[in-house]
Order: sequence, then C-alpha cells, then structure tokens
Amino acid sequence: MDLALTGKRALVTGATSGLGAEIARTLAAEGVAVAIGGRDRRRADAVAQSIRETGSTAVLALGDLTDDAAADAALSAAIDRLGGIDILVNALGHSPAIGRDTAPVASNAWAADYSALVLPGVRMIHRATPAMRESRWGRIIQIASADAMTPAAVPHSYSSAKAAIVNMSLGLAKALSGTGITVNTLSPGLIRTPAYAHEDEAALIERHARQPVAGLGSLQGVAAMAAWLASPLADHVTGANIRIDGGFSPAVN
Repeated sequence: MDLALTGKRALVTGATSGLGAEIARTLAAEGVAVAIGGRDRRRADAVAQSIRETGSTAVLALGDLTDDAAADAALSAAIDRLGGIDILVNALGHSPAIGRDTAPVASNAWAADYSALVLPGVRMIHRATPAMRESRWGRIIQIASADAMTPAAVPHSYSSAKAAIVNMSLGLAKALSGTGITVNTLSPGLIRTPAYAHEDEAALIERHARQPVAGLGSLQGVAAMAAWLASPLADHVTGANIRIDGGFSPAVN
C-alpha cells in the first residue's frame, strides 16, 4: 500500500532506540525525511546511519526535552535541516520512577514521571503546531501505553502520566479542529524491545497468556500503525486512542 508520505518531513522524539527508532525507520521507508530526536549522539547517529544506508534522509535533532531551551534547539535543528516539519511523533518514554516506590506519598516520583513523560510532548507540540497551522496540514502522534487504561492495583506514576497523554491528545484534537492537523495516540501493550532483554521472555509471555492475542507484540506492528496515522489516508482520524495490546486492556474507548 502506498501511504502517500513521500516528501513529508517528520521529527520523532525518543528515536535513539526501541519504538521511536522503529517508527523513524518505518517512516523513512515510506519516503519521509526524518529527524532523529534524543539525547545520546552516538545512538542517534547509529539510527540515522541505518536510515541513510537505505537511501532515505535522516538528520539529528538532539536535546533534553525536559528543558525549554533544549526543546527550542531540537525543533530548530529539525526545521533547519529538513526545511520544515509536517509530522511530530512524541515517542519519548523513559520513566525515571520505574523500579522505585511510587505510592501516593512518593510525590517526587510522580513529579519526575510527569516531567519526563508528559511535558516534553507538550513542549514539542507547542513549538511545532504554528508551522503546521500555516501549511494547513500536520500530524501529531503521541505514544502512551495500555497501562493508561488498565493501571495496576497500586497507583503508579507511569500509568497515570500515560493517561494524561491520552487525555491531552483528545483535548488537543478538539482545539485544532479545522486546522488540517490531526492528533492521535497509540497505546501499546507489552512489546518485544531491548528494554525487556534482561527479563525471562517465557515469563513475560506467561504473564500475558490470557489476553485474546497471547504473548508480546512487535515494534514493527506499532510502527506500521504510526506510519498510517501519519499519512494522508488517515485524514479523518483524530482524537483516537488506538490500543495495540493484544486485547490486554478491557477498557472501552
């Protein structure tokens, strides 16, 4: 299927590894010129080089997006090197609080996750949308999590922050009505990534064996959905939260 993306320009944050990197590669394979967002130059260079080796365009747009000045610099780099941004994918997903006590009393962990998971996307959207408004076309894709709809029994800062992303995206889709900009969220379940390389895959599969489609999802499956949402073919889809979780979440959107 031709997604009609040739010639579009995308900034993918959190693109130095895992899902962000896979989305960047998938968009590039569809003819999109891609800016690799992240903090680690070595890893960003590796992803960009893997894209260039296929004949596609990839540039770097580095910076710590928890900082306003760094967010300005990252977006400016992407625009300067690509000539503009049509597609913004907020795939930054590192949680400073993972593995720590995140009970309600641990407010520092909650603040850290909100700062790391929610606010970088807010910063980039605020900076990217003016040019999209001017061109009357744009795509904003946010990466949340199935945990946003199916949190653990103990309140967790990660799932709460991801729920905020879902809520923000729907509100933003309404706010951008009539501008030609769509805003959608992808909420993956457990997918096979390097982040789980240290864990027992059999145990992970067993944990998710009872969901309708058992086992782990793939980076490629999520990235393919991101590419479709970024395309002109998805021009009537906005405000959606698409779960790619094998049926893990029982929630009704």
